[in-house]
Amino acid sequence: MNRLIVYVFITFLFALVSCKNNDANKSELVQKKDTIEEVGMVSSNYQPIPDPCELVSKEKLSGIFNIPVESITIKSDQYSSEYSRSCNIKWDDGTQLRGLMILIQTNPLPDELDGWADLYLDTKREEGEKSLPDEDNSIKYSRFDMISENSAFNMDLRRLYWEINPDMIFAVFLSDNLPEKNIKDYFFSVYKAIDFKENN
Repeated sequence: MNRLIVYVFITFLFALVSCKNNDANKSELVQKKDTIEEVGMVSSNYQPIPDPCELVSKEKLSGIFNIPVESITIKSDQYSSEYSRSCNIKWDDGTQLRGLMILIQTNPLPDELDGWADLYLDTKREEGEKSLPDEDNSIKYSRFDMISENSAFNMDLRRLYWEINPDMIFAVFLSDNLPEKNIKDYFFSVYKAIDFKENN
């Protein structure tokens, strides 16, 4: 199967289980998800995802970004699903509001799709992702040279993805108003600060 087709299908499935526009969308999501499960497209054997907000402390973030602990707000995304969970972190450094997001995604088809994380990251590096409004322009990623794990990194988008295991990916998105000269160091420091063990 063409990598791009598989990637588009996975992206569609994440969008389906993570739909979050309003209460009407939530109702539609439940109906669609029930239909998918009835025909066997979604495995009940998915890998549980930890709460990303519990994996990093305000104290560590304070040290990384040189900001007061009391200025940091950490909030879980209320629209998370069994396949995707995120945590929004914000702070005011006295000049403007800055922040980051921690995202965890897991294989939506663990019984049918082996090596999902590797395929996902390979596709970001080799095929890239479409940019709006110019969908003909594909934004490609590269490996992040400061970590050993399989990864995909884009400086312009301020995004870093890395593989935890064949069925799970972590990601960190940084706000675009952080100093560019420090971006790679920020990513590496947040990566190190995330306290996750697979036997948690």
